[in-house]
Amino acid sequence: MDTIGFILVGLLGLCVVVTIHEYGHMIAAKWAGVEVEAFAIGWGKVLWSWKPRTTEYRVCLLPLGGYCKMKGEQDLTAALQRQDGAFEPTPGSLFAAPPWKRIIISVAGPVFNLLFAFLVFSALQLTGVPETGPAARVLLASEVEGRAGLPADQAGLQTGDLVLSIDGKAIRTFGNLQQAIAASNGQAQAWKIDRQGQRLDKTVVPRYDAAEKRALVGVYPLVDPVVKSVTKGSAAELAGFRPGDRITAVGGTPAASTQAFYQAVTAAGNRNLSITVQRDGGTIDLLFVPDPAAKEGPGLAFSVPTFPAVGQQPLAALASGWDKVWELLGQMGNGLVQLFTGKVNPADSLSGPLRITYYAGEITSQGFLAGWGQGWGAVANIFAFISLALFLMNLLPLPALDGGTIVLSAVEALRRRRLGLKALMRYQQVGVVLILGLVLFTTFNDLGFLLGPK
Repeated sequence: MDTIGFILVGLLGLCVVVTIHEYGHMIAAKWAGVEVEAFAIGWGKVLWSWKPRTTEYRVCLLPLGGYCKMKGEQDLTAALQRQDGAFEPTPGSLFAAPPWKRIIISVAGPVFNLLFAFLVFSALQLTGVPETGPAARVLLASEVEGRAGLPADQAGLQTGDLVLSIDGKAIRTFGNLQQAIAASNGQAQAWKIDRQGQRLDKTVVPRYDAAEKRALVGVYPLVDPVVKSVTKGSAAELAGFRPGDRITAVGGTPAASTQAFYQAVTAAGNRNLSITVQRDGGTIDLLFVPDPAAKEGPGLAFSVPTFPAVGQQPLAALASGWDKVWELLGQMGNGLVQLFTGKVNPADSLSGPLRITYYAGEITSQGFLAGWGQGWGAVANIFAFISLALFLMNLLPLPALDGGTIVLSAVEALRRRRLGLKALMRYQQVGVVLILGLVLFTTFNDLGFLLGPK
């Protein structure tokens, strides 16, 4: 799928989570006695509408989210245009509701996004999702890089060990293993491993690496160098590689893992290599001529297993879903702190709708290529992730966001009288400038990413 296809798939996810957000506003508004004039999925030209009572439901042309139009939203604008100092909201309108109800209306949208993410993550834990990736069989980094004293060596791990569980939690893929190490906070972990059929218990103490900014043990995934696919036009295709080939040696040196293969190719630089493979019960030598300009590397993808879905019990799934929500919110919150404190470059960390939808489409497309189970799991995960991002961003106390409206309503409640029109006008103007600036910055940033090299 190309860039346009990724964006279109991602737009669907963005439309879903924004619609859920606006639905939260609508439900709260009706509870508060505020008349909702229209609830729309999408923007632009109305393709279909239905008005059973006071609210008109619309489906619009552009799948860019949606909106909830409440009665009286234009009252403030009209008063500002008249500049006569008069502002009397009409009954049943948004500004006629007391401040505490307006706060609830504003909070309801983000809360619906939070609940949606929680339910999605819990459902994924309940049903389980098939996983495709390297098994949790380890290759010692000390054997690859020559570094001594790594936690894996100190714990007595050996290349070929299969990790079964860490602190009682089952480990299936190397990705599960990495997540467990990252969550260790440098604390000792109880590893249960399988070594050539023998079950062993090991105590492993991950070490925080300041340079890599993560906890590490010193292991790589041990993946058999069996070719799954060959990139068309790559150096590997020109050398004659075929799916199913098993690499046994590179330049006469045995290669028992994909790591050994890549290490040998990297060490060779631009020199030609003789690569020995097993094919159809025999052994042949292929002449590999590196292509220095190739961005995809040698052009080989190696076979990794797919593990079947394993679900949790309902209560455990709910607990895991909530843990996932708080884990991601913590990561997002930390990212915002780093952004506002200048520790990260805004050009690298800020993404607009274009790049978000591109990533969403790319992830879901790759998931479906691995299988329907992984595909729908990827769709659910990315929808929940975007929903959490929408929850957090909308609660920021900035004008034109829900957080800004909450601040205004709270100030009005404390003062026990409405804010002056000039103060409201300046507040709205600041909001428009901030939002417009952010939209322009992220749009140009996204275009640079999408049109640039991938």
